[in-house]
Amino acid sequence: MTGVQTCALPICQLSKGTIVAAGDGNRDIYGNIHPLAVTVGDLVYFNDSHLTEITDDDNNKYYFISSTNLYGKVENA
Repeated sequence: MTGVQTCALPICQLSKGTIVAAGDGNRDIYGNIHPLAVTVGDLVYFNDSHLTEITDDDNNKYYFISSTNLYGKVENA
């Protein structure tokens, strides 16, 4: 995933964030794992309406976002 996809709708507001944790990848219907296009430390663009927000005991906010809801990755960030 490189570059940034743009939204056709004016309501699409993109935010930026840094990946702090990532899983192994996505599993297909045959059980094969396909690696993610992002790694810890990558700066990514995402839509706020496609996430789950959590706050830890120290009041730090984190977001759970599916890799399919990432709009792009900033190269050389």
